[in-house]
Order: sequence, then C-alpha cells, then structure tokens
Amino acid sequence: MSDTALKCLEKVKSVLLERSSDEELETQISSLGSLLRDTVNDHQIRHNLAHREDVWETLSTVLQEIKVNEDRDAAFYRLLRGVYLLVRNLASENAPIDLNIVYTSLQNVRIEENDIGQNLVIAWLQACSNCSQAYILSSEDLSYLNSALQGPILWNILTASKQARQPLVSIMTKSLESLTVTDLLAKRELSSLVCFLAAEVSCLSDIKEPLEFTSVEVFEKFIYNESFNNWIQNYKDERDKSLLLVKAGQKVATSREDWDQFQLTAMLAWIYDLFVDISGRSEEQLTIQEFDRIELQYCHSMIIRLLDSLSHLCMFDTTRQFLRHYGAVEKLIQLLATVHQNVERKTLKDQKSEENTKSFPEVKSAIIEIIAHLAHKTFEVQEQVRSLHGLQIILSCCTIDDSNPYLKERAIVCIKQLLAGNEGNQNFVRSLEAQEVVDDKVLEEVGYEVKINDGKIEYRKRK
Repeated sequence: MSDTALKCLEKVKSVLLERSSDEELETQISSLGSLLRDTVNDHQIRHNLAHREDVWETLSTVLQEIKVNEDRDAAFYRLLRGVYLLVRNLASENAPIDLNIVYTSLQNVRIEENDIGQNLVIAWLQACSNCSQAYILSSEDLSYLNSALQGPILWNILTASKQARQPLVSIMTKSLESLTVTDLLAKRELSSLVCFLAAEVSCLSDIKEPLEFTSVEVFEKFIYNESFNNWIQNYKDERDKSLLLVKAGQKVATSREDWDQFQLTAMLAWIYDLFVDISGRSEEQLTIQEFDRIELQYCHSMIIRLLDSLSHLCMFDTTRQFLRHYGAVEKLIQLLATVHQNVERKTLKDQKSEENTKSFPEVKSAIIEIIAHLAHKTFEVQEQVRSLHGLQIILSCCTIDDSNPYLKERAIVCIKQLLAGNEGNQNFVRSLEAQEVVDDKVLEEVGYEVKINDGKIEYRKRK
C-alpha cells in the first residue's frame, strides 16, 4: 500500500506543478480520493504513511513549489485541497513535517472568494492545526501563519466561515502552552490571529460545543490582560477589526458575574478609553449638518456595545469607583446631551424617511442606566449631575421613545437615585415650572406627592 500511495502522490505532484489537462486533474482527484478514504478509515495505513520520510518529502515539495498567479480550473483547486486533507490526516499521527512549510504554503496560491476557495482555505487551516499539535509553538512560527492570513479575501472567508476559524482557535490554544497572552499582544505581526479569534467569539450565540467554550476561555484571557488596552488602540481607525474586537469583548465581558478586581480593572481600561474616543467621534457627527452616515453608524455600533459592557459591569463596586474616578459622569452627560439635542425622538406614528435624519438608537437609555448606577447613594455624583445640567435632560427623557426602549422607566429609576437624600436636587426640581420640563405624573411615579401652586411644583416624599 505504501508504494502505491507514493506513486499516487508523485503523479499528483507532477500534475499540480506542471500545466495539466482537466482529464489528468480529474484522474488524480479520483486516485487521491481513494487514498484519503484509506487514511480516514484505516489507522494502520494512516500510521504507516505518516512515518515515511519519502511521503513527507513529496508532500513538502508540492507545498513549497506550488504557485498560482492566474485563474485555474476548479479541478486544480480540488486536487490541491485533497493534498491538504491528506496532510491533515497524516499529521494527526504526530508526523515529522516542517510546520512553516505548511503555514506558508498557501501564500503563493491565488484564492477566489467562492465555495471552492473557501473549501481550500478550510482544508489548509485544518492541516495547519493538526501539524501544530506536535510542536512547541514559538512567536516566530505564528508570525509565518499570520503573514499567510493577510489579504481581504482571506479576511472575508475567515470572518464568514466557522469551519475556517475553528482550526485557528486550536492553534491559539496550543500556542498558549508555550507563550503568554502578553507575548502574543506584544507582537503586532500576530494581530490577525487575535482578530480571527474575536470573530469566532463574536459569532457565538448558544455555546454548546467544547471548542466554543475554548474560544471564549482563550479570548477572555486577552481582554483582561493589562496589555490589551494599548494593543486595541492600534485598531481605532480600522472599523471592521475594531468593531469585531468590541463585539467579542462585549460578549465575554457580559457573560460573567464573578470577575475579580484585577480582571475588571484591565477590562475597564480599554472599554472606557474606547468609549471616550468613540464618544468624541459620535458628537462630531451628531452636531454637523453634512454628517458621514457610515461613520455615524460605525460610532453607534461601537458605543452601544461599550455602554452595554459598562452597564453590566456596574454591578461591581470596582467599576463604579473606576468610572467616578476617571470622570465618566461628565463624559456620559455630554454624550447624552448631544444625542438628546440632535436626534429626534421617534414614536410608532412617525413615518419620516430616515435618509437625511440622524439615528442613534438605545444610547440615551443605556447612558441613563449607567448614571443611575453611579448615582446610587453617592452624593458627589448626584451633585455633579445637577451641575452639568444632566438632571433636566433626564427629566425630559421620561417619555416614550421607540428608538430607546425602556427610556422612560430607566429615567424614572435614575431620577429616584438623583433625588434620594439630596435636598439640592429636590429644590432644583421644585423650582422648575410645571409646564416646562417636569410632568407631575413622572414625579408621582418617582414616589412624590405633587401639587401645583401658582404654576410651580410643590411636592413631598410619599409615605
């Protein structure tokens, strides 16, 4: 069998490395298909072939010398895919192939963004993954793989295909046996691997398979690493990658309720820094007439995920202290005011075209929820909200807005926190004219008995 297999591989090599007819390609596809079935179904055949040096020499020659700079027929790519599947099967026996030959072998092959191209990439990555398991991976090894993953077509295939990403999760998991997260983040040339790991995590909805748990556990180690903040800042101007990373970060950050103080501090560092940056970009687009719709949509996609992460993490005292210390209240109210003043409230009756209108849904509701967390039994925050003119904005948010689900309910909860035990805030509300900002029904919902005297609000805490 071994000699027959070697003859088959020699013919495959000849057909792939020379210009061959479709008939020759189809013949070798059939022969290689039979060999593949044998290596799947018969462990002894697989083991024997995996430990023959001449087999690996032939396979290595194909992978090193294959070059495709022009369109080739589908049969050519199918045959090359078969070679990668054979490497994958034999590598499961801890076979002695040069890892970097496999990693870099697809760099000189023109990949098309179609099913054939996607299947070829999946087979290549499966071969890379199986070959990696026999090695102690170094950052240099990963650099070879990362280089091979560059280009828009591979990016599109990997971000769209779970089958393509899963081998990378296995490689990343293996790499952490010999490298630290800090090692991986320190090398810019390994960035694509982290981004593709994020792509896998961001696409998970209902985690069922062991590898899905693994991908979350591995990415989790990145987002609470102290180096992650500096690392992710490199992607602020790359919309696709930054949004992908924030989506995955949100999914992981909001998935647990047992973060320790170290983990929280590291996560808050990058979440808050990005929030500050994206808030500024959002305010710029919201306040100009000729705005960039794509930029505004990107800012919204980022900011709503960052706010959701902060809101979830506000269950921890560490988060609330962090946000108060770094001036989050001012930033939150500033963004709230900008959205409130520049985005029209929507109801179900609104039928206006959105072509020339600004949309920034759910943001006001999320901001007010966070302010309520920060104001809870905290006099300094209560005072700060009033001094920054946030109290009247929150009062005016006690209305139905279909762009901000639960806005009224969250505003009422927030007002309760702002008025509780704070005479200054209570006097401020009392001084507002009834017909201007404050609806007496809102104050009743907050828990106050309301009376109108000469157009002014008078109220007392309901017993």
